[in-house]
Amino acid sequence: MTENDSGRIKQIVLFTETFPFGGVTEKAFVQPEIDALSRNFDKVYILPLIRENGPFLLPENVVVSSCLTKHPSIIEKLFYLFNPITLIRLAQDLPQCGNSVSSVRKSMAYSVYTLFFERKIRKFIKDENIDTDNTVFYTFWFNFLTSSLARIKELNFIVTRAHGYDIYENVSAFLSRKWRREAFSRLTACFPCSENGSFYLRGIYPEFADKIATRYLGSILPPKECNPDSENPEVFTFLSCARLSPEKGVLRQVEFIKEFANRNRDIVIEWIHIGDGPQRALIDDALIDVPGNLKMEFLGAISNENVHCIYQSKHIDLFVLMSYSEGLPISICEAMSYGVPVMATDVGGVSEIVNDESGILLSVSPDKDEFCRRLSESITSLAGKREIARSQWKDKFCAVRLREAFSEELYGIIKEPRTR
Repeated sequence: MTENDSGRIKQIVLFTETFPFGGVTEKAFVQPEIDALSRNFDKVYILPLIRENGPFLLPENVVVSSCLTKHPSIIEKLFYLFNPITLIRLAQDLPQCGNSVSSVRKSMAYSVYTLFFERKIRKFIKDENIDTDNTVFYTFWFNFLTSSLARIKELNFIVTRAHGYDIYENVSAFLSRKWRREAFSRLTACFPCSENGSFYLRGIYPEFADKIATRYLGSILPPKECNPDSENPEVFTFLSCARLSPEKGVLRQVEFIKEFANRNRDIVIEWIHIGDGPQRALIDDALIDVPGNLKMEFLGAISNENVHCIYQSKHIDLFVLMSYSEGLPISICEAMSYGVPVMATDVGGVSEIVNDESGILLSVSPDKDEFCRRLSESITSLAGKREIARSQWKDKFCAVRLREAFSEELYGIIKEPRTR
């Protein structure tokens, strides 16, 4: 391993949800980052919260620790629940909670997990003999782990990414502004994945505006540059990739596509959906009565490698995402990397990648008429948008370039050890 100018090894500690121990979606988010970080830092630690399968194959200088995968027991939860910090923070959060019992519970849970994992992280630092003067602590999500790190005063360099659920308060059940202000006060930087997310956070926390900077995630280089041409031009194929949960809007997407099929009986329509989740039963019920010209195929949760296999082998006319809330979806980046136009709602940072040159940007809350009208107006011009979609992805959302630049930026954060 190499050494920096101070003669000490530079390290980074990355906190994830499941990576590299399984998980369906997080690999697409994190893997490009690991590859870049391992090239720039002497040593990379990964601390996931959940252990499933794996780990995935990792570079030699990447060390995975399972020290956070054991969550608090009932007794430990009760211990932290009645901790004075939890009770004080709840009192501070109550005006923000309003009359929501769920928000009150979320406030208490956030405090319990913040304090519990603070202790776990302190033990990790001690056990691994981490040199905090030459180590960046990096949470991939702006969650309670970020708050845990902020409470450890010995840490000099703390950064976090931020996406969707960990930015927008109208989406998440509850995001404690008190905890987040405390985190911001100790953060070196916060990196939302969209300009919209940065604007939103600066509006709520203007005193920390100089710590907030957009850094796009993008998607990896596709194995094949283009989605194949259609073998049957008479078939129109939609593809969507989203968790079957309320905020992703798949249930209304079912109704929209059914309505489009009803209004266009002369078009043979195929819809492939990737993803699973708590609304699966509701969506299955909605799929009982579909027009005869509509064929639906729900593949459930599949690996990111298999998602790429679909793009490489199956012609897709249009990628569709009808979310109520988003950050800046990697699923859209992946579609456009293959030259597939995208139809999406104008939520979060979606408009930063989708426009009417490369796809179809709907309003924030479209109805069936808007969906059908805009699609009918654009359906004959979609083929001409394929190269534009690919070009827009290549210019701004290629993860190889974005993640390398971001990793170099994180490496540059570490300065000479300060005197304490």
